Amino acid sequence: DICPGFDDLLDTDSDGLVDCLDNCPTTPGQIGTACDDGNPNTVGDLVDGLCVCAGTVPPCNDNATVLTVTTDNSASETSWEIIPIGGGTPLCSGVGLSNGSTFGYNCCLPNGCYELRVLDSAGDGMANGTTGGYVLTQNTGSKRIVDNSGDGLFTSVSQVANNLGFCVPVGNDAVLAAHCDKMDWVSNDVIQAQTNPAVTAQLGLSNSNSGYQLWFFNPDGGNSRRLLQTHAAPGPVSGPPANIRASYLRLSSIITQPIPFYTNLNVRVRTQVAGVYSEFGPACRFRMDPQCSTTLLTTVADPVVSCGATGLTLASTIYAATVPGATNYQFEFSRPGYLRRITTAVRQVALSFVTNPLQNNNCYQVRIRISLDNGQTYCPFGQYCSITIGTALCSPPPGMSLEEQEETATESRLSLWPNPNDGALVNLSFTGFDQELTTLGVDVTDMYGKLVATRTLAVQDGYLNTTLAFEGQLAPGLYLVNIQAGEQRYTERLMIQR
Repeated sequence: DICPGFDDLLDTDSDGLVDCLDNCPTTPGQIGTACDDGNPNTVGDLVDGLCVCAGTVPPCNDNATVLTVTTDNSASETSWEIIPIGGGTPLCSGVGLSNGSTFGYNCCLPNGCYELRVLDSAGDGMANGTTGGYVLTQNTGSKRIVDNSGDGLFTSVSQVANNLGFCVPVGNDAVLAAHCDKMDWVSNDVIQAQTNPAVTAQLGLSNSNSGYQLWFFNPDGGNSRRLLQTHAAPGPVSGPPANIRASYLRLSSIITQPIPFYTNLNVRVRTQVAGVYSEFGPACRFRMDPQCSTTLLTTVADPVVSCGATGLTLASTIYAATVPGATNYQFEFSRPGYLRRITTAVRQVALSFVTNPLQNNNCYQVRIRISLDNGQTYCPFGQYCSITIGTALCSPPPGMSLEEQEETATESRLSLWPNPNDGALVNLSFTGFDQELTTLGVDVTDMYGKLVATRTLAVQDGYLNTTLAFEGQLAPGLYLVNIQAGEQRYTERLMIQR
């Protein structure tokens, strides 16, 4: 035997050396032998003492840049390259990444301008499972050039539009530290560049060609907008001294190709001094959303007064006050033991809805909230208004505020109807659970505890209103419908009759 007590023929890594004589039995080669670590930007790749193939990054006498890539669950589809502006042979590139991991790639770039291209062969970006992303930096991370971290939502190519790319070395001009990575801008806000003494000193000398240029761009392509403000044309911001006024930019003043809402951008700054531009400085993340508005039922004849309306019928329509730019209006109807939300693309809703319907001769409290992004997010609810269907009196019970009415409504968390039921379709309404939950578990058991049906339902915003189809699963009898909402469990009886 070569190795007494061992399987002399076992060669796990198929490198021609049996395991009992191999100091790296699961890695091809031996400690110190040449290998390929898969990173084209390293040299001298060797199997190290931990049996890992690793190379070294050669010294960079030019501009040392680092691309940090975080992959999704389809990393084999992702590759990247840094090429000269306008095309050419890649100076650095990478492919063959692992799922759900973060990799740092070094690239040494001579002074000049380049394009970073992150590619996805399947055309669905880096968004399978965990959303991936990337950040390109200079000087070991101290200066960001492009920041697309956690936002790899593109198709086939993520690349700054119009072949603008980036240049190295990176400059030093930037927005104020307090304005860097601010992700809740609204259109009337003012963003400011850090003042540069060289620009300040040009007031009265070269007013028309000395100032600050802010560049807003989407790392995934599309929006890219550069705006130059000079001493001669500083923009609509009053108050700051004349020699620094050009460093202030009111976002609402961008009329041509305005900054898009709900989009993660980068912003970079460069100065112009007597007609000479500096290089753009480090990138900061930037996002602007429309300023939220609240609304309520109409209080004037527009077209009718809906707030406080009485004598309505189930054929009536009520209206919200118009909010410019709103894509969705969500009406919430509540009374003790009842809560119902209806979402429409217009500012009106008919009272004749079928699922969990309103009842005649009842008073309801109604409030409304709007969405500006097709229902992805909502602004806060506006004030309550009362409406009366039929001849009911509409006032809170003695000693009970509207807030207490809402609390009472949400206490009746689980409703089933019709009940008794024929076992075909069961309407289910459930409210008042943790708004952070995205799914609920529903199971149905008979009176002996036997599980007869189970479902997992998607929910949003602490509210569920759906119809369950059992397709003959439920024989006549009494059942328990159980909802698991996080750590809480709720039960309602259901009678099946035919």
